[in-house]
Amino acid sequence: MADASSAPEGATPSTEEAQTDGTDGGGAAARSRRRRRPDRAVTEAALRQAALRLLDRDGVLTGLSLQDVADEAGVNRGLIHHYFGSRRTLVRSALDHEMVELAKKAGDQSAVNPMHRGARSFRTLASESRLAEIVMLLALDRDEQLHPIPYYEEVMEILRAEQEAGVWHDDVDVQALLAVWVSLLFGYLMLREPMARQMGMPVKSLDARTLTTIGRLFDPLLEAEK
Repeated sequence: MADASSAPEGATPSTEEAQTDGTDGGGAAARSRRRRRPDRAVTEAALRQAALRLLDRDGVLTGLSLQDVADEAGVNRGLIHHYFGSRRTLVRSALDHEMVELAKKAGDQSAVNPMHRGARSFRTLASESRLAEIVMLLALDRDEQLHPIPYYEEVMEILRAEQEAGVWHDDVDVQALLAVWVSLLFGYLMLREPMARQMGMPVKSLDARTLTTIGRLFDPLLEAEK
């Protein structure tokens, strides 16, 4: 529940007001319920989803109207500034929460074969390609607080442990490897639909062929036994 400072002015009736008219108990109770402070967690979630829906529809971060977001979420625009402070922070928060949901779907990846893990990440993000678009929009908007690599520390821990276990060749720079993988993945997802149209093939066919090709690019970096 949000603290008292987060409520719109006049949201909570004073004790004196509530006790002024004892003959209107039912009406006063109804008005009190209508004036309750908004639940912060619920409101933040509504605003994040509203921002994602509008970005999905309009596709341009600089054109994202905070008033439209508030209207879509059914809340007062002032709550956006109170809870998030800026449009960038709102969109970044929405992105982070969606990435968390995707990670839950993928499950624990620490013991998964690297090639299978990459294929699963590819398919999972391909099913929610708008997230790659949002990352790129924030990057183009020069958001200095953007962290484009999901779960960077956890993934690096997995890669380093795999290298110590002999999964990756000793001379492979696993940090740069991760940067290349994320760049390939997000860049491809940004362009997959127009490329498929230009090439005259279904998007799913291009996805399958691209995933196979990426596997061939990364395969030589792995030791013989994977």
